[in-house]
Amino acid sequence: MVQQCFVVFKTRWPAPENIISPESAKPSNIGWAGPGHRAQLRQTRVLLPKPKTTQVPDSLPFILWGAVCLPLITFLILFVGGRNWPTVADRLALTLSGLSLVGFSVVLAAGWLADWGYAAPIHWFSLGEFALTILVRVDALAALMLWVVAFISFLVQVFSVQYMRGDLAYTRYFALLGLFTFAMYGLLLTENLLVVYFFWELVGFSSYTLISFWSDKDAAVKAGRKAFLFNRAADLGFLAALLLLWAYYHTFNLSEIKLMVGPDSAGPWFTWLGIGLLLGTAGKSAQCPLSG
Repeated sequence: MVQQCFVVFKTRWPAPENIISPESAKPSNIGWAGPGHRAQLRQTRVLLPKPKTTQVPDSLPFILWGAVCLPLITFLILFVGGRNWPTVADRLALTLSGLSLVGFSVVLAAGWLADWGYAAPIHWFSLGEFALTILVRVDALAALMLWVVAFISFLVQVFSVQYMRGDLAYTRYFALLGLFTFAMYGLLLTENLLVVYFFWELVGFSSYTLISFWSDKDAAVKAGRKAFLFNRAADLGFLAALLLLWAYYHTFNLSEIKLMVGPDSAGPWFTWLGIGLLLGTAGKSAQCPLSG
């Protein structure tokens, strides 16, 4: 069992000598129904976040998690008690969004200047032979994308202060922006595709609520309904691809799947898997023919 831990690591390191090779991890060499598969994956999970370690300030992981959770805190405060503080909603949202941006700036600087990353394998639950382990991983590229999301979210909220001023649902708008930003952070933090799917759906839900925000306008309601239906149709392809991955590899972790993929990973199943993933991403990014 992988225990929850925090590992700060160099983003470039030599692979451990005893790590499972792609050839030995191919589906043809692993008994999926037997204990060999689970033991093989347990060994892989232990080794994945075990590179050459480097001592860094202990506060960096807390800065990372704080920056991730601040938009969620904004949503909870404004959604639960925001009606009682309509005049401070924008200031609260901007303050927490700005702090999140500053936190990711620190993480980005550490990732690109000090060449460090962060990994935390979190064992969520076990059900029989099935064990869901969420591997949170932030390297320099992920830190850059988190900073981009935080920066754009902050600019949108600065613009919205004046644009949305006087709206009857002014507080609710900033609460939904916080939820949307948190969902985007979640997509970038984990490499477990099942957890990615959860945040994928959360992004879709928050997008729907923002598109149809002015529910008294028919155009906004129709646009939100159309976006919701197109996203749900596309997400069925994403879900089908996840089920195919589980049927073939018995894991949702990208690091483990990468070890098992080889030259013989071809055939109709993989074609349909790729189509499902393409359908999900095309719908989320409003690509033709799912742009409406």
